[in-house]
This record gives sequence, structure tokens and C-alpha cells, in this order.
Amino acid sequence: DVLEKMRFTHYDAIVLNEEFGGGPPSENPVLNHIQPMPIVTRRNIFFALIGKQYTTLDNMMAFSKSANVVINQKDLSQVKNILRKSISDNDRFYKVFKETLKALGRG
Repeated sequence: DVLEKMRFTHYDAIVLNEEFGGGPPSENPVLNHIQPMPIVTRRNIFFALIGKQYTTLDNMMAFSKSANVVINQKDLSQVKNILRKSISDNDRFYKVFKETLKALGRG
């Protein structure tokens, strides 16, 4: 049901626990759908991945998981502040790039 909705609805942000669905991350259908997305689609979605083994705000781990931010489950009490900071950082990072694409008629 989630994958069907993702195919027909654009989401600005997705927050996903890597254990969604009860299985290991390698069998998570939502994660397996998001990670290989074309960059043209993916750069317009802020993707936060939650898991037990992550260090919150570890940029290299986020990059390796095709996420914008990773969050350790122990830090969920701070998720509002983490997401606020991460989304702001992401918007600032892509601002010039997206403006350039728009000016070139590609965005």
C-alpha cells in the first residue's frame, strides 16, 4: 500500500524506520524503493532514516544509505529539532543548485 501511494504521490519528506515491515533493512520494500531512485526525483525528497545502529547526524552514513539524515532510535525524543536542523541544512545546500536548474528550464 505504501509503495503504491509513493508511485502516485509526491512527498516532500519521508521519515522511515529501517525495520518498517518487521524484517531486516535489506528486505524493507520502502527503503529498497527509495535508495535506487533517480537523482532527479530523489533530490526533491528529504529522506530521514531511523535505525538502532546509526549515530545521529552521521553524514557519511546518511550518504551511504541514500538518506539526507540518519537518526538513532535513542534520539527520537529530539526528532523535531533534528529534522528542523537537517531540513534547513538540506535546503541551504541545494538552494543555488535548484535555482540554477530552474533558470536553465530544468527544474
